Amino acid sequence: MKRDFLDLVIDNAELLYPVAEQIAKYVLSFDDLTRVEQKRIATKLLRPLKSKRNPPPPYYATWILHIFASESAWNHATDIVALYSESTSEVIKRHAVLVVHSSGNRSEAVAIKDDYVGASPLLRLAILFASRNLGADERKHWKFANGVSGGIEKLI
Repeated sequence: MKRDFLDLVIDNAELLYPVAEQIAKYVLSFDDLTRVEQKRIATKLLRPLKSKRNPPPPYYATWILHIFASESAWNHATDIVALYSESTSEVIKRHAVLVVHSSGNRSEAVAIKDDYVGASPLLRLAILFASRNLGADERKHWKFANGVSGGIEKLI
């Protein structure tokens, strides 16, 4: 019955924006989802985020992206980078970058690293965190070239 309810929630996620936090926690409560089930759920959850005509509120996007950042098994980094590129919301961008850290690879990190200089402080930290997907020498050179010098930034 719990799985049947999951399908009902996922299919109607666009109507449930105010309870996005509970949706995220509910989806993450399933620890036995197969790859096929995760892919199906992820596709449905990302659909509203990709909408150009009627995008969801940042609150919903934050919690849905939290699902993808929680485990690399959700792995939709390519779609998340596209969302990052198209979004104007700093909140959505930051959470998208955190997804890149957890499930992305070098190519996704390369796609976002150039935004470091003009980013807000929180987005900068997220980009720095996601830059761990770069090669060691490439990351070292990139950090030097961009003047990464703060105490917290050096720790990350």
